Amino acid sequence: MGFFRKSPVEIVKKLSKNIPLLAAESRIDSREADKKKIDTLKQLVSTDIEKLKTILYGSPSSLPNEQEIKEAVCASYDEDLIRLIIVNFRILPFETQKSSSHIITNLIRKNRDGTQATDSSCPAVSYFKSNPSILKYLFDGYKDSSIIVSCGLMLRELIRLRDVCKMVLNSHLIYDVLFKQLLSDNFDVASESFTLLKHILLRFRILTSEFLSREYDIFFKNYNTLLLEGNFVIKRQALKLLSEILIEPRNGDVRDRYIGVDENLKLIMVFLKDKSAAIRNEAFHVFKVFVANPRKTTEVVNILKRNKDKVITFLKEFEVEKEYDSFKKEKQILLKSIRDIDKVH
Repeated sequence: MGFFRKSPVEIVKKLSKNIPLLAAESRIDSREADKKKIDTLKQLVSTDIEKLKTILYGSPSSLPNEQEIKEAVCASYDEDLIRLIIVNFRILPFETQKSSSHIITNLIRKNRDGTQATDSSCPAVSYFKSNPSILKYLFDGYKDSSIIVSCGLMLRELIRLRDVCKMVLNSHLIYDVLFKQLLSDNFDVASESFTLLKHILLRFRILTSEFLSREYDIFFKNYNTLLLEGNFVIKRQALKLLSEILIEPRNGDVRDRYIGVDENLKLIMVFLKDKSAAIRNEAFHVFKVFVANPRKTTEVVNILKRNKDKVITFLKEFEVEKEYDSFKKEKQILLKSIRDIDKVH
């Protein structure tokens, strides 16, 4: 029991004292900084972070204690530890960052009594509503490849909370940070950014529908740029996500607006000719939404008419690895729709 001679409250209070001290020392000009003091503070913080992590998760030799978890959760909120860790995340040693992110995700899931929280009862919701700037610090972590994985872990856990997801959708963080990082030359940064975007857009479908209706112009301007300029993996994933967005019943108005624009159809038809079979396959699932639309705009109809023969040839030759019956039926329906387009329109 020597390891736990300090109570959870004492450990949290020590962290809440030492993290700001470490931050203050780290801001001092490197020529004047007291390296020994910084190293000592880093060691103290790292040690207490590991102690707190063990309290919350247990160890290989012991299960977590319910009373200690309750004390740790209450103290963490009372001492503002979540904000202190996130705001000063960059100055923590690498292994301490990893442990800290696991502590934050654990605290987010807990009620103050240490039990598992539901969306409605979770104290993290009111905490982040009172401290909205913390979200910006986490999103800014996507600009730093050294901490993006840890920040992503924390953000994805937060997005599970409806009100926090709504806060994100009501902010400009998706545009100010995510869409920019999605075009990063760093593959890992772009991939992590897309994973978060997908979590945000698919977690709460009603919130997303309201968001897309409200932000249609700016969102799809950024999204189409992503389709054009993203790397191969991002393009493929973005086409797949676009298909999911367009076929979601709640997004009917958004779908009608998107598939009614001829420039959008032209963009998707470019991907139908891509050298990658994977890209062509994902583009096909978006393209069929345009063709199957019974209320096509004049501009869309004219494009399909001008490219009628090419589209028919493409559909006849288009194959996927496993041609399920539903896929074959879809192809036949699309072929008929294109062949009859002059009669119908």
